[in-house]
Amino acid sequence: MFFVNNRSNAVLLRGWLVAAVVLHAIVSLWHGVEHLRVPVPLTTMQQVFVAIVILLLPFAGVAMLWSEKKRAGAWLITISMFASLIFGLLNHFVLRSPDYVLQVPMHPQRHAFLLSAAL
Repeated sequence: MFFVNNRSNAVLLRGWLVAAVVLHAIVSLWHGVEHLRVPVPLTTMQQVFVAIVILLLPFAGVAMLWSEKKRAGAWLITISMFASLIFGLLNHFVLRSPDYVLQVPMHPQRHAFLLSAAL
């Protein structure tokens, strides 16, 4: 396990977690822009979920990696990113809604929306 008293393992894990959160944020923001361009509106509850769980909580977890609550920070990143994955899978590939990939209207940015949804 990475969380032992081995400083180099902790630093390595922290680096990978930060990289994953930054990449996740980039893809999430890109997908959000595509939501606006196509347009594919989100409900108020979906907007709240995206803002808190998908965008805010992973960075809160990253901040915790530099505190005494490193393990809790890693768990917060893991849980929030897993919740993000489930949210994306359900809304883009399972539930029939404007966000469902087969329901997205024809638009010049449609393919960018679909690609960013798949990532």
